[in-house]
Amino acid sequence: MFELTITKLLPSSEQSILPGLCKTRWVEQHTCFEVFLELYEPLITFLDAILSHREYPKLVSSCGSWNWDSETRIKAQGLKSSLSSFLTIATFIITKTVLDEAKSLSAKLQKRNQDIYEALGMVKGVIKDL
Repeated sequence: MFELTITKLLPSSEQSILPGLCKTRWVEQHTCFEVFLELYEPLITFLDAILSHREYPKLVSSCGSWNWDSETRIKAQGLKSSLSSFLTIATFIITKTVLDEAKSLSAKLQKRNQDIYEALGMVKGVIKDL
């Protein structure tokens, strides 16, 4: 149903799911942050619709049955509360901003033929920018 929510709220989006973080490819971790930011609003709307589906009649009617059990509603409330907190939002924005600075560096460092001294210079440049 989340995929249908994304289609309804972000029809031009190429994303339909929240990807998991790749543990080995740094550049793909940056991409996960970008996708999460793009899907943040539909995710919060989706969680809110689970909690109070009557406030979202157009969304609910296009997504089928909204008979959520109490455990799912409790989990949705907890997740929405966590994702909506100031601390979570501020931490996410700061982390994404810092990682944006390092994104091109990550791509360059993952090349097989990277010179160690050139790589060190690039790292120092990013540290200086931060």
